[in-house]
Amino acid sequence: MARTLAETSGQTPNDVVSALYAAHTAGEVNAGVDVSGEGLINTLEAGILDCSAIKRSALQHCGDVATTIMRVDQIIMAKRAGGPKMPEKKGTLNSDYF
Repeated sequence: MARTLAETSGQTPNDVVSALYAAHTAGEVNAGVDVSGEGLINTLEAGILDCSAIKRSALQHCGDVATTIMRVDQIIMAKRAGGPKMPEKKGTLNSDYF
């Protein structure tokens, strides 16, 4: 998303993403892309806040997706492999000795 913001604001995406990564590594958790200027901005001072409802919804959907994948995996594992078995013919080795 930072790359897209940099591209649409006319900045060099690689430079902006590198600067953002460096800022986050240095502990500046409020660093974000400055779309009206060039480089980075402190989002907390600028009044740009994330919506917690969207993050909560995204995390809930992640859990739903993981549960669905596990259910599908259980259905696949429960199926017998190899398809239907052929009926045993009389007079074969198995039926003569067992």
